[in-house]
Formats: sequence, C-alpha cells, structure tokens
Amino acid sequence: MSLSTEHREMLRQIQSLVISGYEQTGIHICHSMTTGIYGIDSTVQFMSVDTPTLHATTSEYLWEYTTLEQQRDMLASWIVKNRKGEAA
Repeated sequence: MSLSTEHREMLRQIQSLVISGYEQTGIHICHSMTTGIYGIDSTVQFMSVDTPTLHATTSEYLWEYTTLEQQRDMLASWIVKNRKGEAA
C-alpha cells in the first residue's frame, strides 16, 4: 500500500492537533493508526468520559467512517470548544 502525499499531510496535521489539543484543553488525546491493504484507519481517542472517539479511514470500502480531513476538522472544532477556561 502506498500512502499519498495528501494522506501523509493529513496525518501530520491530526498528530499536531493532538499535541496542541492537550496543551490547550488539559485533556489527554491519543492518536493511533493502522495500515492495511485497503488503506489507513486513524483513531483519535479522548481520555474523557463524555467525549466520543473519532474514527476515520482512507478505505473506499468502509463508507461508514469519516475521511481524514473530516476527522482533522472535528478534532480542531473540539479543541476550540474545550479550551481551558472557555468550556461551558
């Protein structure tokens, strides 16, 4: 399996958000990925009881998952909403 430049960049951006997300929110965030013959599966897990896990894939066969771009955007939005001292 060959990883496109676009997918590599998306994964870099997600990883960067995970690091800055902890700094901004104080909540531990875990990003993991698995490669396989059908693509990459990326998981962002928040170490918080009330926050769902974000799953994404590059596989065209797993249509129920979001794309890496959608995962990145959801993570960025979550960080903005949960910054220290700004959460409702």
